[in-house]
Amino acid sequence: MPEQFWAPHDLGNKDIIWAPLIIERIIMWGNRRKEQGISVNKIAPKERHTLVNEIQIRVRYEETDRMGYVYHGKYFTWFEVGRTELFRSMGLPYTLFEERGIMLPVTRAESRYRVPAGYDDLITIQTTVTRLTPARINFEYSLYAQDGRVIAEGNTGHAFVDSSGRPVNLAKRDPELWQRITCQITT
Repeated sequence: MPEQFWAPHDLGNKDIIWAPLIIERIIMWGNRRKEQGISVNKIAPKERHTLVNEIQIRVRYEETDRMGYVYHGKYFTWFEVGRTELFRSMGLPYTLFEERGIMLPVTRAESRYRVPAGYDDLITIQTTVTRLTPARINFEYSLYAQDGRVIAEGNTGHAFVDSSGRPVNLAKRDPELWQRITCQITT
């Protein structure tokens, strides 16, 4: 590297920063923590689960905008359809959660649009559980056109909460329901 890159940078108020040295120290600290088996991220690593569900839907006229494309907000509705059908395929309709006082509010949602879908297109919604803890569950979605092209991809995160909206540890609150979920979702 050029010598001037390693030279101190005067920020005016007699403060001197050795940016490359600081970055090097941070990298060394992170590498030591990794070697010790300590997570350097606050976010747990993404876990892959084998449970995948697919369902097909046909785009209705009311789901399109004036340009003839599916309105962007409808993709989140389709994610919900995929998530609901995944639970149903496990023998756990969402009503079962509600009857037991467990709700699954969305804590985050993201969608990436690849190609537009239009009226009367047949779309396959593929839903996968990507992370499961006693307090949270995350899903990933892929929407495919009939020709196999990816229309959109997305993900949502959900918390297990009681009917008053307080977070719960599902494994402790309802061990039988927790067992029914985990026995069908393997890492």
